[in-house]
Amino acid sequence: MMHRMHRAFTLIELLVVIGIIAILASIGISVGLGVIQGSRSSATKNTIQVLETVLADLDAGGYEPREYRSFVTAGTGPGSEYELPVVDARLDSQGYDAELDKPIASLGRFLGVAQQLIGDLDDRWGGLDSEIIRQGEIGGAGDPVRGVELIDQWGNPIRAVHPAFDGGFGEYWSPTSSNMVSNRPLLQGKFKNGRGEQTFKFRRSYRPFNADTAKGNESGDADEGICPQGRLYFYSAGPDGDPGTRDDNVYGSVQPQWPTETAGFE
Repeated sequence: MMHRMHRAFTLIELLVVIGIIAILASIGISVGLGVIQGSRSSATKNTIQVLETVLADLDAGGYEPREYRSFVTAGTGPGSEYELPVVDARLDSQGYDAELDKPIASLGRFLGVAQQLIGDLDDRWGGLDSEIIRQGEIGGAGDPVRGVELIDQWGNPIRAVHPAFDGGFGEYWSPTSSNMVSNRPLLQGKFKNGRGEQTFKFRRSYRPFNADTAKGNESGDADEGICPQGRLYFYSAGPDGDPGTRDDNVYGSVQPQWPTETAGFE
């Protein structure tokens, strides 16, 4: 009676099989992550398109951009009022800590003035996930001013870019010259209240410069976009939360242009 011999796998064959499985698994993970990110981008774009209907109603009401570049709202303190610019930027300050130096709540301020001009906006958000509608502080100096912001699918606030404040200003890190470069002087703005005016400087740069480490900071201040035809637009900073990495930013139906100085930077 003959016994059939069973040949065992060699170590090299096992390693080859394991390698193939690892490659297929990594491909599957990459494809899966791509699908998830694509879904999040689509959902964020849908939210931006809802915001564009608010802008369309402002247009239909005959309101010019100059009428919603800032809004005046009552603060919590006696006699307090703030005129808050709808600027996609952040206050110029010492250092660029992402947690401490938050971007200006540009969308919250835009929605504040839109509500004053065209009425209650709550019905607009009926088809949106309640988790992306956030009540929070959108400005103030001493007495907080609160309002509504919409956030993207990565948990960051969607931004509004007003034509009065578009394009880059302040200093940014140039990867071509490996140096600090000035775009335009810092923008100076005012928060007004019943006790007088407080003046602040804003920066809106593709990349801020960190003098302590002599390199570009990991997160930019804004995308530096220029509004097409002088029309406000909205955007999300994308999965990395960095508006300066424009290739993964999410826009609605409007795609901005970039200042000449940084148009070729990624």
